[in-house]
Amino acid sequence: MQVLQPQIAAINDKYKGISMRDPKKQQQNEEVMALYKKHGANPMGGCLPMAIQIPFFLAFYKVLAVSIELRHANWLWVTDLSSPEHLAIHILPIAMIATQFFLQKMTPTTTADPNQQRMMLLMPLVMGFFFYNLPSGLVLYYFTANLVNIAQQVFFNKTVTVADMPQPVPAGKKQNGRNKR
Repeated sequence: MQVLQPQIAAINDKYKGISMRDPKKQQQNEEVMALYKKHGANPMGGCLPMAIQIPFFLAFYKVLAVSIELRHANWLWVTDLSSPEHLAIHILPIAMIATQFFLQKMTPTTTADPNQQRMMLLMPLVMGFFFYNLPSGLVLYYFTANLVNIAQQVFFNKTVTVADMPQPVPAGKKQNGRNKR
């Protein structure tokens, strides 16, 4: 996606200033999708890992709600992982929001659209709103996942460069002696 970014920015500049209801917006979307198809890029590649996690969130929420073994299990200041924090200000959701902001800032952007970038910066606040009154165990799980993602991103930012990434193969060209399908 980073390799295609200049071409996507050129398409966005070509259609700059048109409204969402303008028929030319459809042409813009078609051009972007044709570019993705030509280079074999998947625009949903970034969303797929999150979509895979959703069933685990739902199952974990259900486990915390009905499991007798987890009732009154404590962790540091949290007295019951199966219920929201009992402090006046819930610390875990705030820590989760902070780690999401930090992760968002250190992750390379895949879009040049400033509106979309601002929307992505609002996502930690939306998630914090949803998680504020959920069981502390679920918030702790998401917070821990954020910390692991931060560690992964630090590793990748230090070791992988754009030059190391595989370059897209134009449609119709051969790769490793075979046609790419």
